[in-house]
Amino acid sequence: MTVIAQLILFLSSYVPLFIFMTILDTFGTASGEIATTVLSISSLIMLLYMLHHTKRLAPQELKIRTTKSRDGDVITYIVTYILPFTLTNPQNGREKLTLILLIALICFLYIKSQLFYINPILALIGYRLFQITTERSTSILITQKGFIATPATLNVYRLSNFIYLEKKYV
Repeated sequence: MTVIAQLILFLSSYVPLFIFMTILDTFGTASGEIATTVLSISSLIMLLYMLHHTKRLAPQELKIRTTKSRDGDVITYIVTYILPFTLTNPQNGREKLTLILLIALICFLYIKSQLFYINPILALIGYRLFQITTERSTSILITQKGFIATPATLNVYRLSNFIYLEKKYV
């Protein structure tokens, strides 16, 4: 579940954008509204499925040396990405294509730069994101805990390279 998990995290992080685009009728067509609505709903369903069906994966122990909360980065995300898009109202096919290509570029950069800690939907459903340092690497931990005292050993599920999920009641 490597690239798929990363894509799910990206799409779910843009659910607010897709909702705003639907409300603002950004693409000016019924098919545009349907597409952004379908993206919103399917992104949420895929995220919830991923979070709640990790029991099929084998848990592993992860020894954490340090943690850094990444919750504050959501404000940067909102200002940098969502706000400019909501102010955009493409009038012709070229402008609409440019908007779609810009979202695709941001998707590529999001996955390539491992910006998984920027996801307001996870925050809304009670998850926190931490940048953690282990013996081998720096990774992202998605957890429902508000604080992690370090050093710590947690049972986690590996969603992708350097992305782990800890659930309280698994």
